[in-house]
Amino acid sequence: METLIKELNQYLSDLSVFYRKLQNYHWNVKGSDFFVVHEKLEEYYNKINDQIDEVAEHILTLNAQPLGTMKDYLETTTIAEAKNDINEVIAYLTTHSQTENLLAVEAAQSLNAAILSYVNRNGMISLIVEAEHSGAMGTVAYFKKLQELLVNEAEKRIDNTVKSVAESVVKYINSHISENVSTSVLSDVTGYSSGYLSRIFRQEIGMSIHDYVAQTRMNLANEMLVNTNLKIYEVAENCGYENTTYFIKIFRISTGITPQDYRLKGKH
Repeated sequence: METLIKELNQYLSDLSVFYRKLQNYHWNVKGSDFFVVHEKLEEYYNKINDQIDEVAEHILTLNAQPLGTMKDYLETTTIAEAKNDINEVIAYLTTHSQTENLLAVEAAQSLNAAILSYVNRNGMISLIVEAEHSGAMGTVAYFKKLQELLVNEAEKRIDNTVKSVAESVVKYINSHISENVSTSVLSDVTGYSSGYLSRIFRQEIGMSIHDYVAQTRMNLANEMLVNTNLKIYEVAENCGYENTTYFIKIFRISTGITPQDYRLKGKH
């Protein structure tokens, strides 16, 4: 989990720095093609800004804190300063009529290395192959496709993480059903906030943690009443109820009869 969050924050930093670079070029466009280049660069950095929001939101869903200051971005990013003076880069951009060259210069030289490094470190080489065989023509389309594949892959990994967390909570509840398994306890055990656990548990299991615990305790009580000779208070304790009177009340609400009547009915 920590590695995934670290990688996502690095990707967030790369996108944020790239966003600032595109804005800088946008502000400093000169020449006869000013309006075309100026507008196109604005289109690009607005798209990058949307992607920044998406990555930050993904990090938040993992109950982690996305980086948020330029200082953090600069310390984390893999994007280096352009070798050319900005005026030279702008001059290059404004002397090439094909729109593809606008992103080819900065994306291919700056974000290119960051994306490919991220892909390589995370064992996603297959995504490069997929992007290359997607039919995307030119640098812009290629990196747009690769970025789309990266976002999809990140979402899959997040989904797997969410599923894994929910399953670990179920496993813990089942093996500690006689103990206190409140959301605050589960939060301490897993390291995730109570709100996050409640949200993903309902999403993956289809019911609240409270309802799952209650259902599991009732199922265990039913089994113990029929298959053991434990006293009612012992069944209550084994199912996580410290107060026998409360257990009988809850059991009756759940089944419509008392634990003693359920036992007699089950053994006949």
